[in-house]
Amino acid sequence: MNERMMNLLYRSFDEKLPPGEEEILSQALVSDEALRAEKARIEEMRGLLRDKTVRSFDPFFPARVMRRIEDMQGAGGNFMESMLWSFKLVAMAAMFLIAILVSQSLTGQSQFSLDSVLGLPQPSLEETWSLDFQVQENTP
Repeated sequence: MNERMMNLLYRSFDEKLPPGEEEILSQALVSDEALRAEKARIEEMRGLLRDKTVRSFDPFFPARVMRRIEDMQGAGGNFMESMLWSFKLVAMAAMFLIAILVSQSLTGQSQFSLDSVLGLPQPSLEETWSLDFQVQENTP
């Protein structure tokens, strides 16, 4: 049983073969036992599938499916909207707190710097010098 005959056999189930190919397939079926067995197996499988298929759905099936899809989308949309609303509130509260901290830091300082806003201490020259010596002593 060659591949060309198998292709002709499979095509014969799905479409009408041209007369020349139909004749070639029928001659191959007469002479090849394996090809006949494959044809019988395919016919049996198609018959089983045909008997098991559902012919139609219940009445109003498309309407029920669409309603369920809309319900699922509505539930997801409400959740996302509530999460977005919650994050907006948190972001607004954080911005308000940052504004208060910045204004409080700036009122006590004569200059504006990132260190003064963050509340970091300004190192003195002596502290920097001692840190430099500590790093050099620990370096091999």
